[in-house]
Amino acid sequence: MVKILPEFKTICEPGQFKETQKRSKFLSFAFPVSSEEEVHSHLKKLKSEFYDAKHIVYAYKLYISDIQKFSDDGEPSGTGGVPVMNIIKSFDLNNILIAVVRYFGGILLGISGLREMYSSGAKGAILNSKITDVEKCSHSVITTDYGNYGKILSILSDKNAKIFSTDYAESVSIDFCVAEIDYDEIRKKINSTMQGREVIKFIDNIFIPLK
Repeated sequence: MVKILPEFKTICEPGQFKETQKRSKFLSFAFPVSSEEEVHSHLKKLKSEFYDAKHIVYAYKLYISDIQKFSDDGEPSGTGGVPVMNIIKSFDLNNILIAVVRYFGGILLGISGLREMYSSGAKGAILNSKITDVEKCSHSVITTDYGNYGKILSILSDKNAKIFSTDYAESVSIDFCVAEIDYDEIRKKINSTMQGREVIKFIDNIFIPLK
């Protein structure tokens, strides 16, 4: 049997890490993100909360759009954003933002010292978060009569489908997702159960953490 590998790895919970070096304080944050809008929202909040910090260095990596960006935010070139990005890549993570807030303590750390601290902060934030695999799933809605409701639930259960909600009205609508590789099989089984009637409406493909 061929083993189907997860789509990618990310974090499903934020993480934080604090460190002090020569009176400089480093506050590191790891956030799960899925778009640049989310990235900018987190950075805006950090800049508002830590308005008096000397630097807020960051790096982020998004899977679908294959975006990789970083900023030294005034630190010497290559001493902040690049080390943070390298840590993200060393953990093979996507859909993640890491920001490191620095309060300057009055003592210069030097190029190597800065790289070491930003790397350490990024690693600490990741280790204090929760890493998870992410699977590509097909998001759909099934509309069925009550007589076939139990049979359809059994088919979904056999493939470990995740049900988001169920609407009970004149008919039953089930909002669910299932691993993309299982979607065609589920669709065929349900159509057979419904004697050829098309009751599944495909919505889109989404990425679900395998917690």
